[in-house]
Amino acid sequence: MNGKRLLASLLTFLMLLSLLPAAALAEGETAPEAQPIPDETQDDSLTGYFLVGSMNGWTPSEAYRFTWNASDPSTGVEYILLCTLSAGDEFKAVQVENGSIVTWYPDGMNNNYVVDAAQAGDRAVYFRPQYQSDWGGHFRIGDPPTYHVSTKVNSPVHGSISVSPEDAHAGDPITVTVTPDEGYILSYIEAPSITKVNDSTYTFPMPGYATTVYATFKLAPGFYFDNTNRVVPDYYVPEEKFSPSSSPFGEWERETVLTEGNYLDVKAVYTPELATERLGYYWCFQTMKLTYSSSSSRPKVTEEQAGHAMVFLTETEREGYIKAIHLDRSYMDPGFVWDAWITIKNFHLITVAEAENGTVSAPADAYESQSVILTVTPAEGYELDTLSVVDADGHEIPVENNSFTMPDMPVTVTAAFKPAEVEQTVTLSFDAGEGAVEPATLEVTPGEAIGELPVPTREGGWVFLGWFTEPAESAFVAGQGTQVTAETVFDEDVTVYAHWRLPGDINGDGKVNNKDATRLQKYLKGDEVEVVEFNLDVNGDGKVNNKDLTRLQRYLKTGDMEIF
Repeated sequence: MNGKRLLASLLTFLMLLSLLPAAALAEGETAPEAQPIPDETQDDSLTGYFLVGSMNGWTPSEAYRFTWNASDPSTGVEYILLCTLSAGDEFKAVQVENGSIVTWYPDGMNNNYVVDAAQAGDRAVYFRPQYQSDWGGHFRIGDPPTYHVSTKVNSPVHGSISVSPEDAHAGDPITVTVTPDEGYILSYIEAPSITKVNDSTYTFPMPGYATTVYATFKLAPGFYFDNTNRVVPDYYVPEEKFSPSSSPFGEWERETVLTEGNYLDVKAVYTPELATERLGYYWCFQTMKLTYSSSSSRPKVTEEQAGHAMVFLTETEREGYIKAIHLDRSYMDPGFVWDAWITIKNFHLITVAEAENGTVSAPADAYESQSVILTVTPAEGYELDTLSVVDADGHEIPVENNSFTMPDMPVTVTAAFKPAEVEQTVTLSFDAGEGAVEPATLEVTPGEAIGELPVPTREGGWVFLGWFTEPAESAFVAGQGTQVTAETVFDEDVTVYAHWRLPGDINGDGKVNNKDATRLQKYLKGDEVEVVEFNLDVNGDGKVNNKDLTRLQRYLKTGDMEIF
């Protein structure tokens, strides 16, 4: 047996010894550190290279499967595993087929690889089996590698895609942003395990190798190519196309600028019968009577037609001919004739004369037969008196509801304002004194009866006597001035005053107490005492007698606030 074969046999013997169970120990004897005995009956779905060790119970599992290190082919057959390591972890590699370990790969001569403190953390374990001849493997621990993501939009290019981040570790999430050109949508996107988040965002986990995201765009629903190969929506109205006017039916219009000497080119327009068709465009010549045909002659714009204008195309139907529009630019069958008249209406200036006590605004110009709306704004306290529109020849143009129809010439707008007729009113103000009243003012028509008057309130037993044109002089005197009723008439602003009485307040001090009872008693005896006469009638029967004294004395004794 040569030396190499002898060395291999020795290594195999040593590996088998490392897997034997430890012998029984005498009391007090310390056992040497034993190598683990792997379970040979694993999940039969496992196949490949796995890392096993003290960190995972020396058992192969999907979480510790090596993958081929495709990012660095220069290292030869090398595998990689991203995992979290702790200082002191020991491991080896195993090859598993259908759940059974068929080969062990120690680090060199049957050694466990031991992780030192500098290698702890989220790391990458690189593994090369059969490192030297037929024994052992080779391990190295380093930082997890990063891989690059590139992008490619397939031709024809009608959008763009971007990724973030562009460089990442295996398993890191990559976000893809999709940006179609106007009128396009994403048709196809390709990346490993890509997932749609929304119409513009996708995501996928970074694989353990450089990858490319591919995208293809297509025309969006509701869009089409026009005759210049532009992508436009179905509702897009090209600048050159006539638009249906409101009236009369069958008329099309387009605002344009005509330059003297230029050609007036008109393109095909929709008819009601073909409104849903997508029509091709073609040039045609123009006269006052416009005929669509294969002729290439086109008269130039005259001096009278030059300038800002509105072009009207009016559909007509000639007897014996078929009304048609060609669907193909190249199709010019002279057997199909469609007659129409073109009318050019020039824009004319609208001049608004300056007015006093108000303003009038109008468009700067308008074309013949256009409806022009005038905005009239009177100053405060004024209203419109007259509004007139006169053309350049001095003819007055009818104005109705502040609008008129533009003639085929400039016009001048003139307005006059007058003071507004404001209905005159008289303000009647109510002074309730120490009471309260709602409302505090009343607007009445001059020369007319006031009508219903508000009734004020006052706490403390006070009774409202009425509204008067003058305030009460004192508590002993009420009714100064003229009493105001619902039939009273005023011609100017006025303030009216509430007069009050306090039944039982005989001496006029604003209180009801025994002094008032004493004074009322003296008054009833005929003594000369000063009293508030309209407070003597305590019970409100229109008389002043001993019943009032009795009522007052009962009130003072019981505290009853309702004296009468």
